[in-house]
Amino acid sequence: VNGLYKPKMTIEDNKWYRFRIVYGAVELVLSMFPGFSEHSTCEMQLLAKDGVYLNEAPRSVDKLYFASGNRVDIAIRCKCTGKPPCSSHLVSA
Repeated sequence: VNGLYKPKMTIEDNKWYRFRIVYGAVELVLSMFPGFSEHSTCEMQLLAKDGVYLNEAPRSVDKLYFASGNRVDIAIRCKCTGKPPCSSHLVSA
């Protein structure tokens, strides 16, 4: 991501963050979702697809799907359910 291998980011508990994700691949598809953790929960809201805002946004989603060249704008919020510090991650399949 942006020239980094397995980048990490520290975020504040219960605060929304907006991301624009571009999937630059050839002839491949990708799905992405928040990883499961016993000490945190994350939720995602879809805002736009390929630069076009949704008619009804934000839309709660559990998983994102990408084809070659797709772009999505999402908002992510994670809540710590255990004793801080907590951690979570996005998983791609």
